[in-house]
This record gives sequence, structure tokens and C-alpha cells, in this order.
Amino acid sequence: MKRLLHIPLLFTLLLSGCQQIETWFARIVHPQRDSAAVIDSAALARREAIRAAELAFKQAVTDSIRNQPGGTFNDYPTPPTPFDSITVIQTQYGEKGGAPFRQYTYIDHSRASSAQRWFSADSLRKRFERFMTEEGGGKIAYERALQRCLARQVETHIDSSITRYTGFWIHVYPHDGKFYLEDDPEWKYAWHLNDSLYMNLTKSGPRPVRIVSFKELDNGGFSFQTTEEKMVFTPVKGYRDLYRMTLDGIFYKQMGYAVPADTYFRYDIIRYTGNTPDHFIPIEKEDEQ
Repeated sequence: MKRLLHIPLLFTLLLSGCQQIETWFARIVHPQRDSAAVIDSAALARREAIRAAELAFKQAVTDSIRNQPGGTFNDYPTPPTPFDSITVIQTQYGEKGGAPFRQYTYIDHSRASSAQRWFSADSLRKRFERFMTEEGGGKIAYERALQRCLARQVETHIDSSITRYTGFWIHVYPHDGKFYLEDDPEWKYAWHLNDSLYMNLTKSGPRPVRIVSFKELDNGGFSFQTTEEKMVFTPVKGYRDLYRMTLDGIFYKQMGYAVPADTYFRYDIIRYTGNTPDHFIPIEKEDEQ
């Protein structure tokens, strides 16, 4: 009886041994096929793991922007809402005054935020007028600068084509192959051009400077000379009403690209938020496109 019980066990062992021999034989005959399958499987698993980790990180960062742990938003003038489309492009972590801080730099794709409307021609007009009309240091400084500017006797050569470029201008910045406005917490650059004055918006108000010459260029751009410097605007290929700007032949990253304020709605805006109100670090401006 015991011998009969051993027969199925022996048969199973023989069958298993035959299968192992067949597998070893296949590996000897086709070694590359088996190793390639293992490598492909491992590479695919690594790629999937990396993709899952990147997705989890992006989701975690985005969620933390919308729901700051241990504090409210410090985002001027309005933080993103769960209904806004945003892309996080940079994170900063550190310590200030013995307390941890975190900061996020993100692209706001909604194009309807109050931060973006700051750059509209109507918003800039009100900002300029407030400096020039309200009683106080800003108005006094503007009026004195205007008087000195107009009192200068200079010969002018201003082409009538200047009227096509008068109005408010703002600056955009390249990032990862595209151009953006920036809700820079330190300073936002804007200026106004009319048929005789260039006015840059400084922290103390508009600063008027006399224009002595203006002309359109053969490349579709334009240039003008003030009593202080020469500005040249070269159109950027592939973009409408976007110009590369130089001052006395020098390209400055902070004011490298200019667009009419009427076109502000064409550009997404880079913004900042975090758990502290005064430690935002602006993005590093790129040199050229």
C-alpha cells in the first residue's frame, strides 16, 4: 500500500524535473530573449515608479498651496482657489526667525486674477494719475521733474509714426520657452510713452523724460532717444506686439522684453505664495530666448 502512495509523488517529481530541464534548455538556446524580457520589465517598472512619484509630488505640492498647514495664505492680492488652473514651478523651504517657512512659485493660468489685471492699461492709468494728482510727495516729485524736463531746450526729430506706439507698456519674461507676466513682490516694471515724453513708473511715481528722436526700423521695430538714453525695440519672431528691448545697446533681464499693456491678457502670470508674508524669492530671469 505504501509503495502505491509513492508512485504519484515520483511522477510529480519527474514532471517537475522535466519542466526545469526544458526551461534551462530554452535559456541556453535563446539566452537574449529571456534577459531582454527581464530588462524590459525592470525598466518599465522603474519608469512607472518614477512617473507615479512625480505625479504624487505635484499633487501634494498643489494641495499644500491651496491648504497651507499651520497658517493662512500670504499671497497678494488674492490666493488661488480650487477652481483655478495652476502649475507649480518652484518650491523653497527654510527657516526665518527660528520658524520654518515654505514658498511656492506657480503659474496662474486663469488670466482673470486681480494680480494679472494690475498690468492692464486701465489699471496703470489710474496708478499713474494717482501719483500725479494726489497731494503728497509723489505729486511734488512728478511736477518738479516735469518742469525740469520741459524747460530743457533740445532739438527734436520725432517721426509721426510714434502715434502707433504711444500708451502704456509692461514687461514679460521668458520661462521654459514661453513668456509670462510676473507678480513680482519687489517691483513691477511699467512705463508710458506719448508724443514727447517717456515716463517710467518708479517707486516714487512716474518719472518723465524728454524724447528727442523717434523712428520706425526696417525690421518692424522702433527706436527712440531721450535726453538720457537710447532704446531699441526689436520684434520677437513668432509673437505679435512683443519686442526685445535694449537700453544704450545693453540687454537687461529685468526689462528685456516689452509688450503694450493692452495685450496683457495674452500672457499667463507667474505668482508666489507661502506661509510667511515677506520672504518671496522672485524667479531667476533668463538671459535670452
